[in-house]
Amino acid sequence: MTDEGIIAPVVPEPLSPERLLQLDLVACALRLAPGALMHHVYKAGYAPTSFNPGKGLGRFHPFEDASGRVVPVYYAANSIEGAFCETLFRGQEAGTGIKRVTTTLIDRYAHAEMTVTRALVLADLSGSVLSRMGILRQNLLDTGPAHYRSSALWARAIHHAYPDLHGLAWISRQHDRSECYLLFGDRVAPDALRQRLATPLAANGRLKAMEVARTLGVAIIG
Repeated sequence: MTDEGIIAPVVPEPLSPERLLQLDLVACALRLAPGALMHHVYKAGYAPTSFNPGKGLGRFHPFEDASGRVVPVYYAANSIEGAFCETLFRGQEAGTGIKRVTTTLIDRYAHAEMTVTRALVLADLSGSVLSRMGILRQNLLDTGPAHYRSSALWARAIHHAYPDLHGLAWISRQHDRSECYLLFGDRVAPDALRQRLATPLAANGRLKAMEVARTLGVAIIG
């Protein structure tokens, strides 16, 4: 248990490839049609279509393909709130108090609206699918950064078992109106995403970042 008396979640081992295939995650996949809008928050200085080559830790990265190569990934969401939750505002365990983010950190990022140009098929990690997997949402999607190495193993397992899937989809733990996405860079080319606009948060995007922070109950300091 934590100091606050909250039971710390434990991410279970991924299912075997055989068991994952029995669930037929393609049949119940979330499908994004060409023209679908995504929001992407990323480090300023990179292109809005750049995939993370494996740097840092995220909920579902880094992980390797069956040949041992690190799979590049791209995080996005169907709302700006969801995109912020998976990047700038993701670094705190549930139940540990008010989240605080510095303006210095915010100024290192940019926000882009992206349009999908090719149909994408994503493993849908919604409640009903997780139930069929025998795993609770709190043990996979509601965990914080301390558990990311374990949750990334689920991305690897699904990637290995389903070569036709382009990524994963789930509901944000901090903003449950938002769908979040992880795209597999070895299956989704950068030109499958088209930039509509891109705004550095240190400039014209600062006010929008502040607005999103207020919505999510995040305190901006510094």
